[in-house]
Amino acid sequence: MDLAQQEVKLTYCFYENPAAKQEIKFWESLVEKHIVSKSFIDDHWGYRLEKEDGIEFVCCIPLDNLIGYEFKPSRTAVKVFDLHKNDNEGLKYHKTLIFGKVETEQLKIISKWMEIWQEWFI
Repeated sequence: MDLAQQEVKLTYCFYENPAAKQEIKFWESLVEKHIVSKSFIDDHWGYRLEKEDGIEFVCCIPLDNLIGYEFKPSRTAVKVFDLHKNDNEGLKYHKTLIFGKVETEQLKIISKWMEIWQEWFI
């Protein structure tokens, strides 16, 4: 990690597609005053929030992308974050949100990724 790099909190938001999009829109309305940029690339949504306690990047990914371990949520987060970041910023895993119905296998995959993300900084 570059010492000059500013840490941006990464929040993964997995959601049931399309059923939970309204829940994300409701969440968006609650944090609207902190959102400085947002993007919608197909069903991958990104939000940059600037709050008193720092910068947070929220990357929303449909749960149906989590079929097996071939899909890498971190790759998606990096691609979407590239649209929102400044040169001196890097992502540090912060938390995971889930909107809508989640299947047991999806939850297992998310749990495994969460263990990996605990030590992850990009």
